[in-house]
Amino acid sequence: MSLSCYACDPCHLDLSIQCENLKFIDKFVTYKVIPETVNANTSSSNTDDAEDENAPLSDLIIKKEIFAVLCEDKQYDFYLVKANSESLTLNHDKTDVRFNSNSNVIEGNYFQSIDGDPLKVSLIRRILALMPAVSVVFICDDDGIENCSSDGLLVKLFDSIRQSIIDCIKMCDYVR
Repeated sequence: MSLSCYACDPCHLDLSIQCENLKFIDKFVTYKVIPETVNANTSSSNTDDAEDENAPLSDLIIKKEIFAVLCEDKQYDFYLVKANSESLTLNHDKTDVRFNSNSNVIEGNYFQSIDGDPLKVSLIRRILALMPAVSVVFICDDDGIENCSSDGLLVKLFDSIRQSIIDCIKMCDYVR
């Protein structure tokens, strides 16, 4: 095992024998970190990224997006939902579903598992649901879901995505 400067390209490629900073190896060096400042007169994609990182997941959902929500049902780890709307704020009380005025919700349809297989699901179109926007724990991308029918009613969830959803739920449980 050889020492590395952890700064040059060869060291990043585990080629510390070709290190370009041999004078720094085995020496303590202090670097002054200067934070970047954003000029108000120029637009920066970095500020857009920061805003996305701070945005609630529910603000990133668009119509027809498939996402996972927390559930209190002991039989399931989560519910998979297809959005019929973006996140919206209710203007009046919806006493039938126990939402107050100004609640942020997402309208959508749930999926149900097919033959008990949590990776194969079918969309329940007849039941429209409102769910609290804060219950969103994961947004599925197209790489994690395979449409098994042309109308999008049958979907196969890849196991890696299911595991990612469960990991997010565990983090939510940790935060609570």
